[in-house]
Amino acid sequence: MPPKVRFQQQDIVTAAYELARKNGLDAINARSVANEIGCSTQPIFRVFENMDQLKEHILEKAVQRFTEFINENRNCCESPYKSLGLAYLLYAMEEPHLFHMVFMCQPVAADATQSFHCRELVIETLVKKNGFTLEQAETIHQHMWIFTYGLAALLATNQLKFTSAELSEKLNMEYRAVVSALISEEAQQIHLPV
Repeated sequence: MPPKVRFQQQDIVTAAYELARKNGLDAINARSVANEIGCSTQPIFRVFENMDQLKEHILEKAVQRFTEFINENRNCCESPYKSLGLAYLLYAMEEPHLFHMVFMCQPVAADATQSFHCRELVIETLVKKNGFTLEQAETIHQHMWIFTYGLAALLATNQLKFTSAELSEKLNMEYRAVVSALISEEAQQIHLPV
């Protein structure tokens, strides 16, 4: 009779996910996961063909956590658009290793970018509720996405630290700057110094 399986797939994935959440995806190998759950490497390879297969499961859980985090913080600001940006920044700051896995490794997880980026809805909202042209709305969103992603990367890599209130104000400032540059003729005449 074969030995009883003590560790199920979910046990291994959960342990590996928690290890990656604490130490990053680079910390994931058969021995580190085995040590985390208190077994040899044999149960891991009984459940998974290879470590890449386990890492795929870890990434799925990281994307799921990102989606949950965004949903939990969807109404943290006066505007859904700003709430989404602020939640993204907070996720990068609070879950740096997960952020790195989902957004800074290649290929970026498509499910995560869909749940954050939601470009069509944002463009439509900027046009209908704010009166921007389609071209202006696309420009605003592109600049805000670049700014937010860059700031999130700096937060996730511990290059910068801000409070939630400071991050909120940075999003406000960037939005005002982009909109001002689009609609103000004076602002359009300002160029970077040589």
